[in-house]
Amino acid sequence: MKKLIALAAALAVVGSACSTPEETDDRPLIIATTTILGDIVASSTGEMVRVEVLMPVGADPHEFSPSARQAARLRDAALVVANGLGLEEGLLDVIEAAEDDGVAVVKIGELLDPQPFVVGFDGEDNGHGLDPHVWMDPVRVADAVVLIADRLNSVAGVDVSPSAAAYRTQVLEMHDEIAGLIGGVPPEDRRMVTNHFSYGYYADRYGLTLLGTVIPAATTGSETSAAD
Repeated sequence: MKKLIALAAALAVVGSACSTPEETDDRPLIIATTTILGDIVASSTGEMVRVEVLMPVGADPHEFSPSARQAARLRDAALVVANGLGLEEGLLDVIEAAEDDGVAVVKIGELLDPQPFVVGFDGEDNGHGLDPHVWMDPVRVADAVVLIADRLNSVAGVDVSPSAAAYRTQVLEMHDEIAGLIGGVPPEDRRMVTNHFSYGYYADRYGLTLLGTVIPAATTGSETSAAD
């Protein structure tokens, strides 16, 4: 009998050792497309969900393409958090396929009052459509936290409102700090030139004039000139 008990215990140890963290973790899986969205989701949900990010740090969201394993992994998610507005060009097909299979997807940028690209001199609209860089505005990020928490509650029954509220407060405190710093600059001097035209929301929020960008196009793959 003692030998049987010992054998059973040994088999239990072997079985647990062979289990992956995903197999033993029953928390809902949330997949974010970008590292920025992954940070927002992780910071606002605490330990109540698992968060995975498709794109590695430093990847260009305009050019990233998922592996077959990543595309299949989307179907395990309780919720996929994407930016939308054309940011994740290489992910559109796999996200749509997952959505067609019944996976809940929220394209957060489309819900945050997106604005046209502003990259010309003195705020001129260059006709490139809606700007996907909504995370450059802390107030919009604070709104995104609420939207993600509400969607997570509706699709997975997980209430992350306490941690979401705490993170939202931190984001809005950062907004107040930025506004205070920029408020000390005379209005006529609040002018910006940036490397890529991803600062439209930031400029609009804090009353800055975006004079122009070094990379004069919506994609980071564009070339710049000596004049730019």
